[in-house]
Amino acid sequence: MVTPSSVARLALAGAVVLAWVAAPVTVVAVLSREADQVRFATDEAAWVGVRAVDGAREQRLGLALSWEAGPTLVAPAWDGVVEVRHLAVGDEVRSGDAVVVVAGVTRVAHAGERPVTRLLVQGDRGPDVAVLHGLLAERGLAHGAGDRFTAVTGRGVRALAEQLGAGRTEQFDPSWVLHMSAPVLTVADLDLDVGAPAPDVGAPVVTGAAVLLEARVTSQEWAARAATLAGEQDTSAVPAVGDEARSVAPDAELRVGGAVLPLVEARDEVDAAGLPAVTAAVDRGAVAVDAVAVSPPVPGSWAVASAAVRSGPDGSTSVRRQRDGRDEEVAVTVVGADGPSTTVVVGDLDAADRVEVPAGGGAAT
Repeated sequence: MVTPSSVARLALAGAVVLAWVAAPVTVVAVLSREADQVRFATDEAAWVGVRAVDGAREQRLGLALSWEAGPTLVAPAWDGVVEVRHLAVGDEVRSGDAVVVVAGVTRVAHAGERPVTRLLVQGDRGPDVAVLHGLLAERGLAHGAGDRFTAVTGRGVRALAEQLGAGRTEQFDPSWVLHMSAPVLTVADLDLDVGAPAPDVGAPVVTGAAVLLEARVTSQEWAARAATLAGEQDTSAVPAVGDEARSVAPDAELRVGGAVLPLVEARDEVDAAGLPAVTAAVDRGAVAVDAVAVSPPVPGSWAVASAAVRSGPDGSTSVRRQRDGRDEEVAVTVVGADGPSTTVVVGDLDAADRVEVPAGGGAAT
């Protein structure tokens, strides 16, 4: 028998079922509508403004850095105790600088063509005598010419010995000098302990910091990737520059850390004169560093969304321009970039124009 209470219970059950069925349908409808809106936003072209470029143009680049181990100073035949150390890590050592005092005698660095390994006296000849003459000249002392030890050379040696605390002698002792293979080095490590016996002959006593050999221009993307790999202690995985090599435009300055770097004639590498500035801007041993090429503005240039620039099969470039209600294709010449998603072009554009970014293209400028 159907009673009013049973009818009410059936109605309530029906309402619950309807709610369970209707709810997913409603959610699906909302999601479908949002998906349609997303598809509409990405599946249709957009028209975006252009901007006159009246400042310097910048192109983000990188430098691929190559290093070699730093020069070292090795101990000559010393006998005695280290009494004074004239250097510390981080110091710059130049030819003629004092390095250490051993057995009361100051020992100095000298960047000669070769080390002197024998006692030199008047009458001796050889290329090592020429090195001695260079050392005496460097210190402003009397010196002979060529490869013969003369009486003039002897006077210079006597003055040198007095300067170094080696007494009065005209015989040159090679233990007074540490040979430098480069005219300057930055101290990375020292093995000279005050109060300890002097290091054995041939032992490295001063290790120079790594020296930058080459800085090649590359893409910013390569530099970032290489730095990431090196930061993960995987320098062996740093890729070769290869197709990522770049050259700097003839009208551009290449800058790192604010310093303008001289370039080789091909403009794809930093000239040797600019390597010290690069070294000062990076940690020694770094595999890459960001750089920027700065060019003066090109008259009549415009910044447009990179996605708006179209390339033809013949290598030509153009944008689709909207002006006074009309759409038309306009040839442009790409002259640079103004950020990661903005291209600088020269062409028949105006501040009131808009250019088409095709479906799925980049953001507006």
